[in-house]
Amino acid sequence: MARRKLKYTKDEITNNLYTAGEEWMTTEYQEYVGLYHQYSTGEVYTLAQWNPQKSIELIPYRILPPGNKTYQLLKEDLTTLYETLEPYRLEISNENRKTGYITRYLAYNIVIKKIIEIDKETYDKIQKKKIDPNLYESISLRWYITGELNDNDLTKGILTKNKKERTIASRKIPAVVKYLNNLSEYYTDVTYTVPKDINNLDN
Repeated sequence: MARRKLKYTKDEITNNLYTAGEEWMTTEYQEYVGLYHQYSTGEVYTLAQWNPQKSIELIPYRILPPGNKTYQLLKEDLTTLYETLEPYRLEISNENRKTGYITRYLAYNIVIKKIIEIDKETYDKIQKKKIDPNLYESISLRWYITGELNDNDLTKGILTKNKKERTIASRKIPAVVKYLNNLSEYYTDVTYTVPKDINNLDN
């Protein structure tokens, strides 16, 4: 059994988990009871830590209707009912800087209680239940990256704006407050001052 990535950081792995049943099952639809570990990618394997010779992939437990189990076992390419979640590395473009904000998409893994940054495509899959809705919750929010940091007489600063967006998002996923603890994350100061011409080259 091979994992999806060759290497994982410690932050991407949660070891020494235990299930008493009716939570996970093997890809052959056998209920699993015992120690297991999980990755931020959504992968789950037996044993407290990864063992390339012994760890077996697990999928969310569900009771299959009579006949459906046999049919799925006969389908060699059908190992799970849902697609897996792909983490996303957020990148800021010049267009984002001109617009002044980005749209962030976050998924919350209910089992390991961890938030993962995702892209819009993955977000849409969760909304359409192509990715297990029993494992993930998702939200989208506007995140301001340019403008005045602090409030002034004319407008609200990005700190206030992002705090408001975070508060709204936390009504669905409270863990967002801790994840988005840096309200100026991705902030870019697009204003600049032209230096004084000390050499009189403009004359």
